[in-house]
Amino acid sequence: MLFVTFTMIVFAIGWFSRVLLTRQQLLMAARYGTDLIVYTTLNTEQVKNEIKDYLGGREAVGRKLDIDNFKNNDINVIINREKSDSIRIYSFDEVKNYSSYVELRYGFNLPPIINKAAGGRRFYVSARSEVLAGTGCKGDSY
Repeated sequence: MLFVTFTMIVFAIGWFSRVLLTRQQLLMAARYGTDLIVYTTLNTEQVKNEIKDYLGGREAVGRKLDIDNFKNNDINVIINREKSDSIRIYSFDEVKNYSSYVELRYGFNLPPIINKAAGGRRFYVSARSEVLAGTGCKGDSY
């Protein structure tokens, strides 16, 4: 009985560590995406492709994420390069009008014992990075 309990605890620590590592990878990829928005003139699709390459492309170093696991709405890139004269934010929805951002979401299958109890649902880890609108490159120079 003690062996089973110890094994379950070790397994839980390992699985949770994998989730935290993936969260950190997503956060770094989101920051990379906002850097691309600020320092390049790439469009939305180009930024999405760069993020996918960063996370799991051939030249990615270290642990690679499964790029096929990303669905259409799991990588959300909004680029707003128009600078606003004054920013008055009254609700969270208005923040999106004044910023460029990258949101990432990656799904995990839960361990089989928990997955059965949860009804087969997926567990998602997400990250977001944001910069003010009008920040960054608008043409040939930075």
